[in-house]
Amino acid sequence: MLGEDCSHLSICFGNGPYAIVIESTLFTGVRSTWFETFYNRHEIIHSLDIPLDASEEQRIYQAVIDQVGGKAYDWKAVLFWGIKIALSNIGLTFPRNQWADRGSIYCVEVLSAMRGELELLGANLSKLDSQMMSPHDAYEALRDIKQATSI
Repeated sequence: MLGEDCSHLSICFGNGPYAIVIESTLFTGVRSTWFETFYNRHEIIHSLDIPLDASEEQRIYQAVIDQVGGKAYDWKAVLFWGIKIALSNIGLTFPRNQWADRGSIYCVEVLSAMRGELELLGANLSKLDSQMMSPHDAYEALRDIKQATSI
């Protein structure tokens, strides 16, 4: 829709058979699932490894669960993105999501629970402020983390 190569963002904690993916989906809201289950249902376009020690990863995982765990999907965000895309196709802009629902989130907003740590590592997540960050924008911002490596 935006002419970008990806349309969803999820976060994976750990690796191997016990890796857990956290995402927000249209029909489930925020959920966690085993990586193997996620991998069997999705095509992964981009993947970044951000090296963290076990205690950092546990702290960030807990922050994500505490802040966004169980929230519903932000359907108003879907409406906003549809309008934004339609307007951009005719050369107009819709600068900010006026319908943001703080009680629900879309996939990219999962990053908000990790924002401080990610920005300390070098990611620029300023577009999260206006809820104008697409999954591809998020990938580009996270790629700015010096220790991040594409996998």
